[in-house]
Amino acid sequence: MLSQGKTVRNFLQRATGVLMPGDPPHERRKVSRRAAKGNVWARPGMRVTFRAELMPGRVGAERSFRVASVLPRGRVHLDGIAGEHTETEFEAK
Repeated sequence: MLSQGKTVRNFLQRATGVLMPGDPPHERRKVSRRAAKGNVWARPGMRVTFRAELMPGRVGAERSFRVASVLPRGRVHLDGIAGEHTETEFEAK
């Protein structure tokens, strides 16, 4: 029987794909290789559209912007709008 702490740890690890300190080094390498493959939701030059509830009263064309650059941790800079933005702010394609 697994202890309660180990069960929670295993659940979180499977749910997030993130390994905890103390995990075997070969497991950590697998995660970093997976992240390095470029599993990103946006690329420079791609058009993204903010969700309607974030910009009420605007049609889709007014909520669409081009990605200027992709930053670490999945954030992006957009042409024509200031700040860093995350995937959750945009409509799913």
